[in-house]
Parts: sequence; C-alpha cells; structure tokens
Amino acid sequence: GFVSYVYNNSNLGFKLPRSSQSIFNNIKTFELEQDARPGDLICYGSHIGIYIGNNKLVHAMDEEHGITVSRIGYNGKTITTVRRIFG
Repeated sequence: GFVSYVYNNSNLGFKLPRSSQSIFNNIKTFELEQDARPGDLICYGSHIGIYIGNNKLVHAMDEEHGITVSRIGYNGKTITTVRRIFG
C-alpha cells in the first residue's frame, strides 16, 4: 500500500492500484537494473519499493522498521523486475 499511497497522493495525474500484484500486471517492465531511474518501482516478488537513486530505495519494510531507505538487494533479496511509470 505504501507505493500506491505515495503515487496516488502526488500531483502526477494518475493512480496506481493498491496491491503489488496489480501493479506488477499493469506497469511497463524493463530488465536492466542498471538503467533504473529515481521513481522506478523495484519489485521483489510480492514487495515493491520506490528507487531513489544511488542504489537505494524507499519502502515499507515491516511493522518494526516502518518506512525506511535500504540498498537494492537488502537482506539478500533478488529483484524480480523493475517497473517504470514514466516513459
């Protein structure tokens, strides 16, 4: 819900679905992690974060840590895909 909240409460003029699966199914995909730009969605299975640059993303980690900034691949996570909302 964090990613959709951020985008849906911005002045960007569009809405994202709440669930990770709906986002996975409806947003453009590209394969190269090294081409990620700030604002891209970094997807790990059923978890999504927003890329903020410098190999970092902001995401809702868990109840204990809340919203946090982590390095891509934190805790050994493997990126499933990168999604770009803006062309």
